[in-house]
Amino acid sequence: MTQMWFKLYYLLLKSRFRFKAPKVVSDPIKGDVSFEVLMTRWNAVREGLTDVLEHTSIRTLEKTVYKNPIAGRGNFFNAIKMIELHPRHHRMQINRLLYEYGD
Repeated sequence: MTQMWFKLYYLLLKSRFRFKAPKVVSDPIKGDVSFEVLMTRWNAVREGLTDVLEHTSIRTLEKTVYKNPIAGRGNFFNAIKMIELHPRHHRMQINRLLYEYGD
């Protein structure tokens, strides 16, 4: 059942549908964060993910380990898919706004 919710969620992220972020994640980061700082943080996350993949069995990765506020409990593979699709969804939003309001 959970995997069905994630598949629906993935379709929503790929669509042009708009929906409000859940309260738990809707507060923006306080202050300005430079691109360099973001890249440093992202590279640390990527290294951590690589370490997890290299030292964890597939069976363990398939266990539910986190809760998505919309789709429910998910496993490591759901999290990776979310990391891929979520920024794509925001790029679509940004492109739509650029089109609507000009460059």
